[in-house]
Amino acid sequence: MAEQFGTLEAMFPGRIDLGLGRAPGGDFQTMRALRRDLHQTGDEFPELLEELRSYLGPAKPGRAVKAIPGQGSNVPITLLGSSGFSAQLAGMLGQPFAFAAHFAPEYLYAAARLYRERFRPSDVLRRPYMMVAVQVIAAETDAAARRLFTTPQQRFLRLIRNQSVELLPPVDSMEGLWQDFERAAVETKLSAAIVGSEATVKAGLEKLVSETTADEVIVVTDTYDHADRLRSYERVAAVAKELGGSGLNWRGKRHLAIVELRSRKAYENSSSSQSSHAGPQRWSVTGIGSVNRPVDGQQFLPCLIISDVKCMAA
Repeated sequence: MAEQFGTLEAMFPGRIDLGLGRAPGGDFQTMRALRRDLHQTGDEFPELLEELRSYLGPAKPGRAVKAIPGQGSNVPITLLGSSGFSAQLAGMLGQPFAFAAHFAPEYLYAAARLYRERFRPSDVLRRPYMMVAVQVIAAETDAAARRLFTTPQQRFLRLIRNQSVELLPPVDSMEGLWQDFERAAVETKLSAAIVGSEATVKAGLEKLVSETTADEVIVVTDTYDHADRLRSYERVAAVAKELGGSGLNWRGKRHLAIVELRSRKAYENSSSSQSSHAGPQRWSVTGIGSVNRPVDGQQFLPCLIISDVKCMAA
């Protein structure tokens, strides 16, 4: 992994960062296909993380094994998590932290609190930097967005039934498709979702940032029709501009458009006496090629990232 990301960093200097989580990265069948240890508990994650950091950091005299390329690349690492474990670890190591509220919202606020309480300044960060991934679907009206939202609802319903989880077309109503206990489980897993018109989405994003003091919001949009996903992105981008953003820069691959909205550096130095989170002062917009990570103690304003896993992998 160190050499893979070292290679990417050598090819695209300053544009690569690495997200790491202790979960196996898939279901049982995927783990078997990847020949992962099926008995992994995740307890070894801190040790493995420290080993990886040593391969990406400065070379140590007398060390027999080096990552080439990779050694000395200092690729920025963000810890990923859906519980308090990685939140505490990221805080203690002084690393950025990204929380998966798009499928584990019940732990979001506890993890956010733990991360900031346990944070210790490091060479990477002087202040906490937290990202929150959340399901967002924007449409012309609240009703239209709620209809599109039945696609991720069906996906999570199939997940708890241990069925395949490909995206299904939206339906007019979920009634008759689930039982009461299944509905409760799905609604819990999607309780952080922000679904509605532009006005509803704007209010939802502002509430999320206010309550979690998030520095970034990563938007996950699981619609069946890709055109609906792009239109949702356009509406969320408009919301970001309304919240104070600047110009919009689209980058695409083939016919797929990807928008990424990132924060603008604050002019004040992070070592000042200001609080670690000053609130959503400005939402700025840049292209997918811009990587503005909080390195070397720089402070960032709250921002919004819109990304699409399928687009990124295309």
